[in-house]
Amino acid sequence: MTKRNLRTPFRDEQVYISGDVAIAMWEYFKVTGNDSLLLEGGAEVILECARFYFSYA
Repeated sequence: MTKRNLRTPFRDEQVYISGDVAIAMWEYFKVTGNDSLLLEGGAEVILECARFYFSYA
């Protein structure tokens, strides 16, 4: 077991980028009304981001 710090700038940015992607998908749906993005995997991305943030909190 190392005593190395697991927190890195890249990891911290990934946390925020994941949320940004989920929000962008939802906003796209709200603006266009096109649900194909959500039906073809976007809803799963949003759900997994929500699960991640729940576990992160």
